[in-house]
Amino acid sequence: MNVTGLPAPRSPPPQNSQEGLLNQNSRSNSREALYYQNQQPRSVNALQIQPVNVSRAVSQTVTELLVRIRSLSEQPQVRLEYMNVLLKVLRTIPDLHQFPYIMHILKSLRLCAIDPAKEVRANAYRVLRHIITTDKLAALASESHIDIFILKALTRDARYDLEREQALKYIRGLVDFPGGVDSISPAVMRVLIAIAEHTEDKFRNICLETICEILLRSVEKVAENGGLKTLVAALLEGPPELSEMLVICLVNVLDTEESRMYFRPTVELEMIVSCLTDVVVKGVSQEEKLYACAKAITLMLRSWTGLIYLCIDDKRVIRSIVEAISLPQEDIKKIILEMLFVIFKIDVPKWYPEFVTARGRSVSQSQPSAISEDLLSEHNSIIENPRMNLVDHYLAMVLVVFLEAGLMHALVELLTESNKQIVTTSTILIGEIIELSNRLLPLSFSTQILSLPALFRIASNFEDESKRHTATVALSCIDNLPKTKERLFPHALDEQFNPTWVARTLNVAVTSHQVNAARINRQLDQAKAKNVVASGIVMDDTAFRNLINDTQIMSGKEYMLWNWDATLELVRGFAEYPRRLDENIKLVRRLLSFYKPDNHLFSDIKRTKASASKYARVGCELLRTLIGIPEGVKFLHENQWLDQIRESLTQLNPIFASSSTVEPMFSKDRMEKTLTGDYFIMIGTLCEYEEGLRLLEKFKIFDLFYHLTELRNRDDLIKKIVTTMDYRLDGHPRVILSKVMTSGYKQARLFSTIAIRKIMQSNISDFSNWGIPLLVTQLYDPVLEVSQQAVSILDEACNDPKNLDSVIKLRPLLDHLGEHVNPLMLRFLSTSAGFHLLSEMNYVGREMGRWFEKGNELYVTKLEISLSESLADGPGKLAQNTKVDTKKTEPQTTENTETTKNSGSGYAPLHFYGELTKTSEGCKMLKQSNHFRAFAQFIKEYGLKESSGTDPRVLMRLKAVLWAVGNIGESQSGIQFLIDANIIKNIVDIAEKSKVLSIRGTCYYVLGMISRNTIGAEQLLKLGWESTDTIQGSVSRFCIPKDTNQFLSIPLWQFKGSLATNPTKIRFASTTTDPVEQEILKNIGNMTNHILANAASKTLSKMRFEYPHCFAKVEVYIGALQLLSVYHYRITARRFIQELFDRVTFTPATMDRIDEIGGLKPLAEDLSDDSKEKYNVANIPATLAITTPQNESKKEENKGVMQPKIVKKGFEIK
Repeated sequence: MNVTGLPAPRSPPPQNSQEGLLNQNSRSNSREALYYQNQQPRSVNALQIQPVNVSRAVSQTVTELLVRIRSLSEQPQVRLEYMNVLLKVLRTIPDLHQFPYIMHILKSLRLCAIDPAKEVRANAYRVLRHIITTDKLAALASESHIDIFILKALTRDARYDLEREQALKYIRGLVDFPGGVDSISPAVMRVLIAIAEHTEDKFRNICLETICEILLRSVEKVAENGGLKTLVAALLEGPPELSEMLVICLVNVLDTEESRMYFRPTVELEMIVSCLTDVVVKGVSQEEKLYACAKAITLMLRSWTGLIYLCIDDKRVIRSIVEAISLPQEDIKKIILEMLFVIFKIDVPKWYPEFVTARGRSVSQSQPSAISEDLLSEHNSIIENPRMNLVDHYLAMVLVVFLEAGLMHALVELLTESNKQIVTTSTILIGEIIELSNRLLPLSFSTQILSLPALFRIASNFEDESKRHTATVALSCIDNLPKTKERLFPHALDEQFNPTWVARTLNVAVTSHQVNAARINRQLDQAKAKNVVASGIVMDDTAFRNLINDTQIMSGKEYMLWNWDATLELVRGFAEYPRRLDENIKLVRRLLSFYKPDNHLFSDIKRTKASASKYARVGCELLRTLIGIPEGVKFLHENQWLDQIRESLTQLNPIFASSSTVEPMFSKDRMEKTLTGDYFIMIGTLCEYEEGLRLLEKFKIFDLFYHLTELRNRDDLIKKIVTTMDYRLDGHPRVILSKVMTSGYKQARLFSTIAIRKIMQSNISDFSNWGIPLLVTQLYDPVLEVSQQAVSILDEACNDPKNLDSVIKLRPLLDHLGEHVNPLMLRFLSTSAGFHLLSEMNYVGREMGRWFEKGNELYVTKLEISLSESLADGPGKLAQNTKVDTKKTEPQTTENTETTKNSGSGYAPLHFYGELTKTSEGCKMLKQSNHFRAFAQFIKEYGLKESSGTDPRVLMRLKAVLWAVGNIGESQSGIQFLIDANIIKNIVDIAEKSKVLSIRGTCYYVLGMISRNTIGAEQLLKLGWESTDTIQGSVSRFCIPKDTNQFLSIPLWQFKGSLATNPTKIRFASTTTDPVEQEILKNIGNMTNHILANAASKTLSKMRFEYPHCFAKVEVYIGALQLLSVYHYRITARRFIQELFDRVTFTPATMDRIDEIGGLKPLAEDLSDDSKEKYNVANIPATLAITTPQNESKKEENKGVMQPKIVKKGFEIK
């Protein structure tokens, strides 16, 4: 290859250019290389760079590069160039650890790590990070004592952040590949921990993350160097964004007995709880620490490992938390109460602030704004999910733990407080806990809660009239709380409506149809109560005329002066007493004229949150009133309101729009900024009635809708039409929806498919007859996004057996949809017709084999991720962050809390074996496969085996088998498999005796599944596990052990994480015998003691001045490194010690002396010719030569060679 020149060198970067680089996501090697190159061209001759001839053997090329890299006479920019070329060459060599020159390479880079130029030192660590990608190379680097210079780099101050960053990246690179952690020396671990303890250090957070990564790979390495204590302290000191990561890592250590031994029982983690029990001084910083403490406790209680650990020693930690409520500090009480709201996942309603400020007023005095049924129908309704709610089952045990720790008694004591906010919050919490107990716990548990003996005792104590009055008011509020929620339920129905609030308000045991009926009946009762007040039944003519006068409608046409609340009551009164409508037809005509488009009143109002709900609500109620009586229908036929809407819609015709200069009434701008779009809501109200459909047909509104859905540039109109029409009656709305779903416009098909989910959730009685065929048609849509949405909606719709039967009868073809359709196909297995359909497709046998081999493990991964996300969702600051708002310390409302995206549902996903055993054909197939026999044998063999906790693969397989058995035992037909194998007793024993805490939690969920049928519940009752009953008497979803101590207790273990029992291996042995040198090392050792540190530092400073030659000897420096490797020093002390030895010159002779002390002998300079022949020129691409300025285009093409070829895992930083 002809190399005629070299590229212009590039200058090093400025000192602060690496600010924030650790947070970047890219790991591009070429970008890093360019970072160390100059930006200003200089003459080639000035720098005297020699070309590298890559046409020779690799060993010769590497030798030449190493000579130039080691040469101190070369300028730093030149050495940076050669180091980058060396990296290119080395990355082409396979099995680099066998390369004959590997130790020479490491030694040369080691010399670069002590170069006077910090850019060269930083680049040396960068090159090392990219070439050391295996455990063998990491071991060779460790033998070369690279950790000495990593230690020096990390100890430096902020002026050397560039070097510190690359040294830290090198350490993180070791964590990324298997076995790399073993090469991290104790000295490096100690300095990482020291940085993590220094709250002002810029690299503190990344050091904490690095320690956590090392902890997941080697608990022993972190524990023996004191890292666990640092991680626990970081939970309280912050930063808040790392709290969840820290808790996950610590909980992972506590899971198995082998790693749990590195924690002292009831010591380390209890330090967190001590913040709530200490008598503290008020202040913002202290309040932030309390919030951090509460958040750490909340995070621990989101896992079985954390819950069981906090329950050791007879729930001592939980009892401490409960007892802390009685402390005199109000801040602690408020924080603990908010923490309990988050732990029990109690969604604080929107009316909480009103309830706080007016706790004593009667419920009837509150006047929530009414919401009509048309607006209610736009929100999600409750669709019964037959699967087990894992979150509720977990909350049942958490609730039992706190109740047994005396929570109710502590909350009752708070009712006697003078702070009204604390009293009110406690009252709401007591009421919610009673509701949770009634819903989640067996009768034997809930009856003890419902009695509230302590509160009744205070209420009946006539000696203290003040406390008795407070207790009486609290009892009244607790008793009226369900009624208050019923009364104020519409407050929750806004844009962020949470259906779980309805589920808790209603009885969760009823079916979805019963829930829908109960919701409708409740709304009708509320409407009837208001209508009776507004109608002539209880109001005489004078009162009714006063109500008309209150509306101010007849006083003038200025709608801004009208009383719209009174108008709403008046309109509802007309529906109850039609005679008054005839008497006040003039008022109705004036009110309806307000909504006529040509009058430009309603249609020109600017869209705001208040106007959008107020005027549309009255308009929809007026239409319901008119359409419900013959006189009103006649009035609408004769009125021009619908005719004017038709004319306004006609303006959207492209032919009309091109010839008209007037802006159409339903233009896109007016739809966004005014209330014009609410006309579609009012048209949707008419679609609820047969007479309304006939009216819309008469005025040809539907004809216009058919044409409007074909407009490509008006997505807003299509969305309005699809979402506002009512589909309960068979007619044009369903036809229009079908037309849009099969439109040639992709966005229209996608949106209409998404919109049909809400239609399905409204529980329309005949949805299986017309809605399911529409969704099945969407399965064949050419756009993958549309077909996937259809699969998701069908999966949810099949919770209703009628919808499932309808899908199976249509016999859809699903093979083209891939893995995304598997949940839907699993539902087919639950019926005989579906089983036969899938058997014809050869799906059942193929899927059974896949699940037996790997599907069960994938199921565990999916379920645990979903469950973790579901448990992470919660209201309040503790669920989001720990930032303190001193102006408002009460729990935040649900409506003001953003919900985590893509969060889990909390329900157990469908399982192949669980669905298979719901039919007799599936049970027969399972029996013939002998899969269950293998599952039962595995549980009996490995369930309580001591070695199971040390092998992650066995643990994963055990969890997978347990979930498979639990899903099989959930059905009435599948439970017989468990009884025949006598496996239920084994699962109970694992739940109560396993030393792996996460396995106990898995068994708890599995037993809950088994209890979902009567036979399983009876078997569990004999073994001491009690199931909950619904109000209908059937067995519900959950089961609780009668003796919770047997399930939650773990035996105390022998602590083995101390330095005394596990002395750290010392790499270097000091050879000094000089008394002065020994005195120096003695004082360095004294700096670990904070009492002696000050005197020791002064002595060392004095000795450095008197004996400077001692601090220049490498033997003394090695002795100091020995102490830094074994004992704990703060980062400031480490910097001081390193500065003491700044006179140590690291020459090649010095490095040889270090190798000699470390037992590493110098290598021969020459290599045999046999070893060189293995690496020839064919192994190096020609593009690795240093290019010249004349070849800039080639240089740009060759940048791809610099890309890393190693896939990194874990936290990625640049």
